[in-house]
Amino acid sequence: EYNRFYAECSVFKADTEEQKSFRVRLSEQTGKIIKKAMKLLGIDVPERM
Repeated sequence: EYNRFYAECSVFKADTEEQKSFRVRLSEQTGKIIKKAMKLLGIDVPERM
């Protein structure tokens, strides 16, 4: 679902600063959750792709 959100809602072209800030925080938190889940599964995640 996050992938669809990211494709449909531009993070940096948000209508307001509040939307932009929310979308940036949501993206950061989603990344952290994915990284933790992969670590629990024993999968190494590159810092950057």
